[in-house]
Amino acid sequence: MSIKPSSAFKRQAAAASRADAAASEDLFWYVAYGSNILSERFLVYINGGSFRGGKHHEGCVDRTPPITDKPFTLPYERYFGSATANWGDKGVAFIDPEKEGVTQGRAYLITAKQFKDVQDQEGNTPKWYGRIVEMGHDEKGMPYRTFTSELRHRDNPPSDEYLAVIYEGIHELMRVIK
Repeated sequence: MSIKPSSAFKRQAAAASRADAAASEDLFWYVAYGSNILSERFLVYINGGSFRGGKHHEGCVDRTPPITDKPFTLPYERYFGSATANWGDKGVAFIDPEKEGVTQGRAYLITAKQFKDVQDQEGNTPKWYGRIVEMGHDEKGMPYRTFTSELRHRDNPPSDEYLAVIYEGIHELMRVIK
């Protein structure tokens, strides 16, 4: 006779496993400051698929959702530059680590491998998002990281649709705070 674990036991075991992973050095905070502020948009990079009929993304090898997320203020200037067909040949968000500023972002607690997979899907090249920027640690010592271009692009205004996604993400984030 075999004993099967109950679904409650399985959920508790999975939660314990996730808690153990959270204590691991393999986890850190990915800080989004563009369209990935909206969780629906960011989860396309985790799960694969397309965002509202846009470009298809393969997703991460590990499709586990972020452990948690929270608001985060980046100490750098955000600007819009370059151009992508995904957003009407208009500019997309970058930060300039050489210029102090205040940029609202959203930090997602994910694995290092997921971060790399997201960065690769975003464009891990010097022109796009090849530069990793460290921004300190949380109270448990987990680092905050994001990526941006290695180059400073010429300013190019974003599309209304792109800005709407960022605004929607900030609005969603403010509901999380309440």
